[in-house]
Amino acid sequence: MIKFIVHLVILLALFSPVSANVSRIYKDHFFSGNINLVKKADCLKLIREDMKAVFPLMELDNASLEKKVDMHISYIIENRSDSTIEIPLQFLGIDVYGPQILINDKLLSYSLGIDKEAERNFLVKITEHRYKWNRAQYEQYFMLLDYINSGKKTTRSISLIQMTLPEFIRTARGVENLNDLFPGIGKFSNILFNVRLLPGKNNLTIKYQQGMYVDGRTSYSGGPVFVCGFEYLLYPAFTWEIHPDFELFVSVTLQDFFKKGWFWNSRITPVCESNLTFNKTYDSESRVTTFYARSRGFPAPVLAFIVKSNPKD
Repeated sequence: MIKFIVHLVILLALFSPVSANVSRIYKDHFFSGNINLVKKADCLKLIREDMKAVFPLMELDNASLEKKVDMHISYIIENRSDSTIEIPLQFLGIDVYGPQILINDKLLSYSLGIDKEAERNFLVKITEHRYKWNRAQYEQYFMLLDYINSGKKTTRSISLIQMTLPEFIRTARGVENLNDLFPGIGKFSNILFNVRLLPGKNNLTIKYQQGMYVDGRTSYSGGPVFVCGFEYLLYPAFTWEIHPDFELFVSVTLQDFFKKGWFWNSRITPVCESNLTFNKTYDSESRVTTFYARSRGFPAPVLAFIVKSNPKD
């Protein structure tokens, strides 16, 4: 009888529709920013911004926070005066890795500054974006924020979820330490540098690796669930004078997910969501999808790009 009960328990454990988060990790606030004009000059015009994001190869059953997106941001700035202008700029971001800044292909030095007001504005913009884009995602956002490294949930999430957007923004602007409001927040990067802009067109390039948030878990019955992505703030560039011929070009390159099997490995084309409208091309040989969008202005203050495994897989 005891042997029968043991066998029955094993069978129920194998075939019952119970999921278990055997591999679940989540870290939020992986997003970067844009150049912010610290010192204004009427003769400077922003003509173009090119943003290229390249996702790494992601293993479907093994979510990893070590994976990063390669970012290559290029700005064309026109100096309409007859003389060289030296001007201070800053690049805003959170958890920005290994930045390289070049002006007309010459490497620049930079320093890291502290700007609490910029940090608050940064997070307010992200909050506004998530609230307007997807209310359900906004509420989930605050619930997940309250899982600190230990996994222990605090009571703060209940009050935050019940807040309206204006109430939350007032709260965000009033706190002294943003970790009190956003548990587990990454390090805010305020990258300061000076550029010498020659008369005519200048190419400012910023290269870095962008951390991305990853939500990965495996269930016994439903198979792997995987979500990753990043957010990029366009709004700091609003401080610039925009050239009448301004153009924004965004490109996101994504490899198919890699999935290990019992007998052979496979590749799965993920499902993607964004608040911007993208066209896309797919290279069947390399198993790479490229999303691209072109605009004569800034279509949104924030770009969000979320990648999911296909529910059918």
